[in-house]
Amino acid sequence: MHRPVWLFSMDSDEFHAPPTTTAALTAYFCKYGTSSDTTDIELVHFRGADDIAPWLARWQQHELPVATRALEAGLQPLIGFSFYTWNAAEFLA
Repeated sequence: MHRPVWLFSMDSDEFHAPPTTTAALTAYFCKYGTSSDTTDIELVHFRGADDIAPWLARWQQHELPVATRALEAGLQPLIGFSFYTWNAAEFLA
């Protein structure tokens, strides 16, 4: 089992774009990170706030068991947030 990591990003109301910086940071970690071979990163990008509730329902059914198994294996699941200053308040609301 690998350490599960969920890395969240979200568009703002004024700006919609793929999370290229978040993806680039993930690619960098996968290439150079000392624990990349034992870490599973899932990029979770929300186009808007309406995308969060359906994802959370799926997470509780599919990903929560992954997090639970990781804890049972002595691994610490991790959640990270990737955002820019233009949507920080909206994203953290």
